[in-house]
Amino acid sequence: MEIANLISGPIQNNVYIVYDESNECIIIDAAFGCCDALLQFINDKNLILKYILLTHGHWDHIGDLAKLKRATNVPIVIHRADEYRLQIPEDMGFKIEPTHADILLNGGETLQFGNTKFKVVFTPGHTEGGVCYIFEKEKIIFSGDTLFNGSIGRTDFDGGDFNTLIKSIKEKLFILSDDYCIYTGHGEPTSLKDEKLYNPYLT
Repeated sequence: MEIANLISGPIQNNVYIVYDESNECIIIDAAFGCCDALLQFINDKNLILKYILLTHGHWDHIGDLAKLKRATNVPIVIHRADEYRLQIPEDMGFKIEPTHADILLNGGETLQFGNTKFKVVFTPGHTEGGVCYIFEKEKIIFSGDTLFNGSIGRTDFDGGDFNTLIKSIKEKLFILSDDYCIYTGHGEPTSLKDEKLYNPYLT
């Protein structure tokens, strides 16, 4: 499995393309300005896009979502508690075109592209419908804004709750083995071991 990271948007979002030897791929999150570069990468690698997956519905993660949907016509996937954020995007001074999800998650699902399977883990707290995508075989977590390198997602926005987020991290992520690599929604990757040992919000 291969991971390509594009940093895009006004607050430096990480947007990921994940693909395997089958040439099928997924996109994780859709920040402002990412669409053209993602499509070029997919074309250059002769990849087949299966899903556009969202970790949550905040404005900075969905800025190019409608544009990507029009260009690819592949399913948009988000937790059902955050779907309303796609239909009525936040007004943060950036024009975001409303769109809708094709697949609504509850948490606990197993999804697949190509030969690669991964799990959806419901981790509310940053938003009501935050999820992490966990690749057990590869020991990888895509955490969105649930967990960062040395930090956690903000909880002072509508739908955020600090105690819920801490519970999500400790009960859903920290039960996993230390050798997981975490690819975050912003900033540098980290490891589950380091966050268990050194994250000031969680130690």
